[in-house]
Amino acid sequence: MNGEEVENVEQLDNMKIEDEEEIVTNEEENATYEEEDAPNEVQEEETSDTAAGDANGNGDGDGAEPETTETAAPDTNGDGAEQEEDSGDQPITLYIKAGVTSKIADCPLCQRLFMIIVLKKIKYQVCTVNKEILPAEYKKILGNTPPPVLVDPNVQTDNALGKVIDDIIKAEHYLESVFQPKLENANPAAKKVGSNIFSKFSALMKNQDKSKKEVLINRLRGELKKLDDFLKDTSEDDELSPGRCLEGDNFTLADCDLLPKLHRVEVACKFFKFEGVMDGFDAVQRYLDAWKETPVYHIIKYDEKEVFNTYRFVVMKS
Repeated sequence: MNGEEVENVEQLDNMKIEDEEEIVTNEEENATYEEEDAPNEVQEEETSDTAAGDANGNGDGDGAEPETTETAAPDTNGDGAEQEEDSGDQPITLYIKAGVTSKIADCPLCQRLFMIIVLKKIKYQVCTVNKEILPAEYKKILGNTPPPVLVDPNVQTDNALGKVIDDIIKAEHYLESVFQPKLENANPAAKKVGSNIFSKFSALMKNQDKSKKEVLINRLRGELKKLDDFLKDTSEDDELSPGRCLEGDNFTLADCDLLPKLHRVEVACKFFKFEGVMDGFDAVQRYLDAWKETPVYHIIKYDEKEVFNTYRFVVMKS
């Protein structure tokens, strides 16, 4: 497999968002993604850690054998504190879905784990694989398990690869329990807000009844309105109120969950001409725009055309 080295950004020393207003997060159900994913082409690859530079997830790649590029872990975490030692010298591997026309697919679950890894400045490598036709080398070591899959070779288990986690919640819990900085949410409302957005969006995208279109759009807008209202609540007498992110000015696990999903909603509604879905939600738009200005977004981002590839066979033809 051919791979390109992706360099992360040293500016992750402080992952505070500097100029925009508010950012939200969301702890949402994950099971709704799989039925919406379109076929991808075989591409594998992409490795890095947190060195100086800028990077994104776009590019071409082929072959079936993951390539490893090792880089050194940084000395500081997002809070400016001393970075906790990695669990070993070898990088953690994150297997994610390959895109149809670009390196990285539109997969909020993959982006969720990728974002957590980058924020924690863990030494890592990313390998992109075709979900529909798993490469022989991948199947040899991981069977038919679809990405995302997290592998930590520094933990001794019965598996020669090390610790293998193919469940998104368990992978998130492992990263949170082992690596600094902690990203867990203190505010229960931050984890709940926006939790119904993706299900309403999914119902709209899969709808085949024109008579239901406006009703489904209004239901989605109703959930977006709740998120917008939450983001506007910046009461200074509440230490857990939203700041530039869902809880203050630093990303949390809820941000890592919600932002990739919200981005998919934004891009899909644009591509498939669901006019007006995002209109009027200024706080939500500021939240998204602020995220897109951070180094972490530029590391994990994909070509927006991948959203079209995800839904091109799903959305009702007008």
